[in-house]
Amino acid sequence: MVTEDISKSSPPLKDELDIVIPTIRNLNFLKMWRPFFKLYHLIIVQDGDPSKVIRVPKGFDYKLYNRNDIKKFWAQSLPAQNPPFSTAKNPGKFLLGFATSD
Repeated sequence: MVTEDISKSSPPLKDELDIVIPTIRNLNFLKMWRPFFKLYHLIIVQDGDPSKVIRVPKGFDYKLYNRNDIKKFWAQSLPAQNPPFSTAKNPGKFLLGFATSD
């Protein structure tokens, strides 16, 4: 069986994949996942109180959005409709991550 050293190979979809992380909590778990997540661009969407500071550990390529960004995005994108961010059942934060991915 041939094993490949992942540190020497290019990670799958490196320049084509963004990882969307919806959160209302701290992001300390990223430290444990650093070997995997550091290879990709992260889109972090903070739901809940936008005045709460979410700290992202150093060493990650990321863009952080909060509830105000979600509201603004949907107001510009769907001005005639109710934006899908108002309840936990609605996927507004996930859709924002998808829509902002390059």
